Amino acid sequence: RRARIVAVVRNPSERFEASFWLHKHYQGRYGGTPDGLHKFAEEQTAAFTRCQARYGGRRCAFYFELLDADNSDVFFHCDQVIRGIYAPFLADWLSAFPPSSIRVLRAEDLLDRPSAAWASLTSFLGASAAGA
Repeated sequence: RRARIVAVVRNPSERFEASFWLHKHYQGRYGGTPDGLHKFAEEQTAAFTRCQARYGGRRCAFYFELLDADNSDVFFHCDQVIRGIYAPFLADWLSAFPPSSIRVLRAEDLLDRPSAAWASLTSFLGASAAGA
């Protein structure tokens, strides 16, 4: 039997904003206001963009804070930006596993169309929707 990998991804900008409001350390640093969210987004995306220009997107996604002292000093090392960048991680999975063993589901589909998403997932896994 072969491995099955399921990745549930969320709209990156919605995920980023939700993380700001849910994790109080961001609000403590930037202020718990829409302006604080804006400052957080500007700082984090600018830092990742600088890293990307210098080292490339994949290296920054995997090793951001290890690449240099400037990156290491960025508040929480652009973790919320990186968590919304799916392509380099998916590319590595696809180099290790056949595409037929990987299913990417959008969290929005699980929430907005749960029956269809669940049916797709159970079919992919070879499981019974009724027994799950």
